[in-house]
Amino acid sequence: MLKVHLVQAHLHWRDPIANTTDLGHRLDEWAADERDLGTEGYTHLVLLPEMFSTGFSMEQEGVACRWRKNDSVLSWMRARAAEGGYYLGGSLMMKKGGRFYNMFVLLSPSGTVQTYEKRHLFSLAGEDQKYTRGNRRMLWDVNGFRVCPQICYDLRFPVWSRNVLNYDVLVYVANWPSVRITAWNTLLQARAIENQAYVVGVNRVGEDGFSIPYSGNSQVIDPWGTVIVNAGEADTVISTKIDREILQDARARLPFLKDADAFLILNHPR
Repeated sequence: MLKVHLVQAHLHWRDPIANTTDLGHRLDEWAADERDLGTEGYTHLVLLPEMFSTGFSMEQEGVACRWRKNDSVLSWMRARAAEGGYYLGGSLMMKKGGRFYNMFVLLSPSGTVQTYEKRHLFSLAGEDQKYTRGNRRMLWDVNGFRVCPQICYDLRFPVWSRNVLNYDVLVYVANWPSVRITAWNTLLQARAIENQAYVVGVNRVGEDGFSIPYSGNSQVIDPWGTVIVNAGEADTVISTKIDREILQDARARLPFLKDADAFLILNHPR
């Protein structure tokens, strides 16, 4: 059985040390609660928001992570996953091969790293000018569960998330502002219904360095489109189970995926 834990937190602006320190305290509290609940035997997937070490910033110098360069944030993630015995994921401002990426990174308890580079870069904030776009959809293995990772603005482009990969869980990590929270709630539910999969959306709360407010609404939606849990606007951690039987039942009773259109995704010209 898979249990997902959504960490909906206020993020310190461009301050990796403050963010990892605060998130570390939060993970310690969550882990103690999980022990009290007696959930041994589960696979735990802990998810942090988009750019959790910095906030959604276009200024990279001095705060970007460096791929496989003894980076402090990656080392923190690796240590947390190993000590806690869970999978830990979230997106980071990442410098790799001389380029910057908005990269979703997942660390397993054994130290295995899986990554996804954000495809749809948010041009309204100039993200397309500061970061390199990814060109590959990914399918991650989380102890037998098939997870498709995506990041924030990817949510608006349903072709990119179409379930031709036969995934079980579609995950979005985000810095999605309050002013567009209706779109967040609606599109997450639509992605679950059209792909007959669990959808997990992890957003932040608080304000960023430009005083833009974020109202959370991190949530998990089942393959029928029902919202199982929603964090509202609280600075909190919410948890729920991913039930493979519910997933299989939805697809068996309403086998819509087999009737979907075939298509090719072409690389963006830019």
